[in-house]
Amino acid sequence: MHNDGVVQGLSEIPFMQDYKRWGILTIGTGLGNARFTMRNPKEKKKG
Repeated sequence: MHNDGVVQGLSEIPFMQDYKRWGILTIGTGLGNARFTMRNPKEKKKG
């Protein structure tokens, strides 16, 4: 089992390829959070 923040963050991996680090904070009946670090982030294309 994972908290809501972990599951949401895992679902965002395909969209966050340009970022080295990002985090998630969920607020509901409780608090959930997660921090992610990409090991091999894609480099942004210029121009």
